Amino acid sequence: LGASHTIQIELHKQFTLKKEYWDPISLERLTDACDVAKRVEVATVMIDEGLANIILVTDYMSILRAHINVPIPRKRKQSQSGHEKGLERFFNTVYDSLLRSIDFEVVKCIIFAGPGFAKEQFYKYMMTRAVQQDNKIFIE
Repeated sequence: LGASHTIQIELHKQFTLKKEYWDPISLERLTDACDVAKRVEVATVMIDEGLANIILVTDYMSILRAHINVPIPRKRKQSQSGHEKGLERFFNTVYDSLLRSIDFEVVKCIIFAGPGFAKEQFYKYMMTRAVQQDNKIFIE
């Protein structure tokens, strides 16, 4: 009674935890520990042109929820339409992944970070699309 043990568990290695009797409090703790998405309060979108990572941040770890890599054609002097279309396709993919990857009932804050102007461009795209779709998750 009152004793505790610490073990180290390796990533992607199966293990079995046995106990004769599980009291409701211990069972709830174990269930909560297994479902990391319930404890996440912060999400980050690490973004650069054509590359984005959506990461959930907890007190003790970060979990990669989505890795997005979309090729975007370079800007050309005569025509930038290919670059603009590629950027639009990339932002659309990131926006959709954001909606699928994050439980907005739990997450209180999203941090957009990355080099260059991609984060500002994506934020502007996200807010415009949220207004068009009347998506209150991002508007409020």
